[in-house]
Order: sequence, then C-alpha cells, then structure tokens
Amino acid sequence: MRWRPNPANPRLIIVTTPNDEHRRRERLRCLIAKHWREQGRRNDWTDAEIEQAIDAAIERENARHSATSRPGRTEHTTPPVQATMFDADEATRRTRQDAAENARPKQSSRRDAIELWVASKGDTGATRDEISIAFSLPIQSVCSPVRDLVRTGRLRNTRHKRPTRQGELATVVVSALLPRESSEGGK
Repeated sequence: MRWRPNPANPRLIIVTTPNDEHRRRERLRCLIAKHWREQGRRNDWTDAEIEQAIDAAIERENARHSATSRPGRTEHTTPPVQATMFDADEATRRTRQDAAENARPKQSSRRDAIELWVASKGDTGATRDEISIAFSLPIQSVCSPVRDLVRTGRLRNTRHKRPTRQGELATVVVSALLPRESSEGGK
C-alpha cells in the first residue's frame, strides 16, 4: 500500500495498492535476494542485476505454466488440503488415553489434599477462592476437584457464603465427616 498526497486537495491522501504484477515482482525479489544471501553474496548486487533475475524468473514461471496448461482451457487448481489436527487414528487415541492415565494420580492427590485441608478447617470450612489461595492454584484448577468431592459426598456445600477476593459471595464447603448441624451453624 502506498500513500501519496492528493494534488487536488492537499489535506487528503491517495492510497494505492500494488497490482498483481507488482506483488509478483516483490515476492520474486525477496526470494532471489534470500537465495543470493544463502550463496554468500551480501547485498552486493545492483538493481539492474536483480531486475534481470526477476525477469528471467517470470519467464521461467510463464513457460512452466504454459507447458502445463491446455490451450483454450483454464486450469483450476485446488489448494492442498491440510490434514486435520484431530485425526482420530489409533495412535492418537492411545496418546490421549496415556495422557489421561498420567493425569489421574495428580488429580486424585489434589482432591485428597483439598479434602484434608477443608477437613482441618472444621465447621468453618472454606470457599473455593480460599482453597485456591491456600494451594497457590488458579481458581479454575480448584473448582473441578471441589465439584468432584461434593458429587462423591466427601465434601458438602453449606448454606453459608463468604466474600471472595473480588468481593462476590461464594459458597462455603465443609468436610462430609462433620455432623450436618455443626457445619450448618458455622460462620
């Protein structure tokens, strides 16, 4: 894109976009310069040399194109299709299974640690935000294990709420080992 002043109105500018031939020449200029640098030439070429090399490359491309195309018919080439990242072959399936199995011990040890820490708080319990602070984990890494512990009955949600760091009210969870009336009467 080129910017130049508008002669009719000096406050306005005219934006021009290079045409396809210009783009093609610029692409070839970069490729030729890169090739020459790889051969050990360090920007010691003249504009005339590079223009001559560009013209020769365009002639080769045109000759190659005319040799492959049929007269009177326009060739439509389809771009190559990239393989999907989520190809569900056997190796991919095994890799996912291995990753899940390797993560299980970490998840269960995290759940156990959270359950023990909440149980140590007694009937005061803890919010998910307090658990994330205590374990130096992001809240996203705490919510899933706490939800699993509540589902399996190892922790219990109470009707009590406490403010989080953001000032919002959060549900307090307590150990399921506590009697229900002592945890419901907590802070």
